[in-house]
Amino acid sequence: MNVSIDSVWDFKSVDGIPDGLYRVLKFYSEFDEFVIFKLVDDKSISRPLLCGLELFQSAYKDKRATEGTYALPGYLLLSDTDIPEKHKKKRDERFFLVKPLLDDSFFYYEISEKNRIKSISQRAKDAEVSVQTLYRILNDYWRYGQDVSSLTPAFKEQGGKGKSRVAGDKKRGAPVQSRTGVVELDEGINITEEDKEKIRKGIEKYYLNKSSVKIPKAYKDTILEFYATEITEAEINGTFAKTPNIRQFRYWKKQLTGKDEEVKKRNTKSYYLKNKRALLSNAVRDAQIPGECFEIDATVADVHVVSKFNRNKCLGRPVIYLVIDKASRMIAGVHVSMEYASWKAGRQALINSFTKKKSYCEKYGINISDSEWPCFHIPRRILCDRGEMICKDPEELVVPLMQLDIAAPYRADMKGIVERRFKILNDELLHNLVGTTKGTHRIRGEEDPRARARYTIDEVTKKIIKEVLRHNRSIFKKLLTESPLLIENDLAPTPINTWNIHLRKHRHSLKVADEEEVRAKLLPAVEASVTGEGISYSGMYYSCKKMEEENWASIARSSGWWRLEARADRDNSSFLYVRLSSNGGFTKCYLLSKSNMLRDLSTADIDYVHDYKQQKEQLNQFTTADVNDHRENKEDERRAIREQKAAPKNPKKSDKIIGMKERRQEAINLERMERNASESMTSSCENAESENSRVSPSQAAENDLNIFSRRRRNKT
Repeated sequence: MNVSIDSVWDFKSVDGIPDGLYRVLKFYSEFDEFVIFKLVDDKSISRPLLCGLELFQSAYKDKRATEGTYALPGYLLLSDTDIPEKHKKKRDERFFLVKPLLDDSFFYYEISEKNRIKSISQRAKDAEVSVQTLYRILNDYWRYGQDVSSLTPAFKEQGGKGKSRVAGDKKRGAPVQSRTGVVELDEGINITEEDKEKIRKGIEKYYLNKSSVKIPKAYKDTILEFYATEITEAEINGTFAKTPNIRQFRYWKKQLTGKDEEVKKRNTKSYYLKNKRALLSNAVRDAQIPGECFEIDATVADVHVVSKFNRNKCLGRPVIYLVIDKASRMIAGVHVSMEYASWKAGRQALINSFTKKKSYCEKYGINISDSEWPCFHIPRRILCDRGEMICKDPEELVVPLMQLDIAAPYRADMKGIVERRFKILNDELLHNLVGTTKGTHRIRGEEDPRARARYTIDEVTKKIIKEVLRHNRSIFKKLLTESPLLIENDLAPTPINTWNIHLRKHRHSLKVADEEEVRAKLLPAVEASVTGEGISYSGMYYSCKKMEEENWASIARSSGWWRLEARADRDNSSFLYVRLSSNGGFTKCYLLSKSNMLRDLSTADIDYVHDYKQQKEQLNQFTTADVNDHRENKEDERRAIREQKAAPKNPKKSDKIIGMKERRQEAINLERMERNASESMTSSCENAESENSRVSPSQAAENDLNIFSRRRRNKT
């Protein structure tokens, strides 16, 4: 137990001492007593009390006397330099009046024991002030800490600031004056308690709701509903209606309604929590070390992309998935595709987060080392939206690898780290590209960003990867106040430094898994077929060492194809994970050279190729020429039937076959004659006017026969 001067104690059920807070004023060790003063907030005059030390020790032991606190008024908490000179002068004058009394060592004992104190009466007479004035000064001195500053006048609390005043008959405020003095104007009314109640009801009914009504509209509805009688009487009498004006309505709206209450009632709960609530905590309060929590989310990129095979074909805006470590702000994974936000695209982002990035970057022509993007770990838990993740597949596939936390609906602020990265990505990169929408609606007359689109999805992905690498190297000052390891190791506050130092010091919640295990658990399950041309999937052919050693293609070609379970990466078509045996693991199969055109393509590009091929097949499946050919074939068939019927009949059926060899030779000879005759006719027409070119019919026939005769070689 330690009892000090000016210490505050709370007394309860102590003999001879009323319950309440008391300040210790002075010790009298020779009497084993000390003087205490009751601390009350009213301005009534009180006198100190004597308390025996033995009584106090007993009360303290029984917890009937406990340490307490007493808050000083705000005007007493100013430094001496901040107190106005006028207040200092008043303070010093008050202290001068009681200083002779306080200098008497037995004054406290005397005022606690006796009813009439001669020294106070004498001092009042000498100073020409009343005894009550001295008592009030002493009460303030004892109540606020027995210091000169405790006598500072409370001028700042004078005037009834914030207190409601009772309205009288005379109109308060500046009078309403006519500019000309000819036109009579309404001087207005004083707001009474009845008026306040009407205004309060009107505010609650017409303003404090989610309809976003403005003050003028709420004021009008309030007057029409609660002052209908006054309006009617004024119209009958030809006078001004005794109603509050809009300035009074605005003023009492502020007085009767708290700002926080107004914001809550005029917005939905989710909007308030997301945009208006107090930000008293830290975004990483539940994830102090890397790997404790990843955030994953998707957004539609603010830029349009074109087809890789035809840059004049716009595909629309791709979807970007980001996976962020909350503690370090490290972007652990990224995925860009034309797939809408869904579990199909989400798991591709997770695969990218849990595997090494070197080969992924090489696909887009970016050469990095593993140390430049050292994220291939699985976190303890991941925070995501319920839209693409709260379904059967994620609960079965993701949860075995980590804990799955679902954010509340309409609460993007619960994933504030990843949401902020999207804004940085748009501002720093996407809004500077040709074909960007800049995140706003198109202005009338502005060129359509779809028509200006220029980049393919691979080119946009390459730019995003570079921006991610730059982000991981950027300075974030908040990291210095969240992790002491950066300062201890003299490191710049960047995400990659934060990530690396925590891993080096073994202060993280990260774990690693085999890449094949990650892909087997997260990639979509598909069916592949073993055919004579290789393992077929989506129009592409793959092979592996085991298939070639056991000659599966030859077996499938002779005995028929069969199905295999596989896992396909939607970002890269150059490989396929296939379960070659029912009880075995997955084997990585590579794309054959016959499918090289589709190598390293994403699902969106492959789908475009298949759609293009299907479109051309559908457009060219039947043409007008096909219709005309079909009609001519039918006509030829009917003509052949008519001529066959008109031809002489054979006596026997075998006559149609007998002599077929001779008739074939005759047909050949006749065809040759007709062809040569046609050729000679063409050449003779060129010299038709020359007499030397004329020959007799018999000679021409002889020449034609000589053409078909075989030349014999001269025997030597």
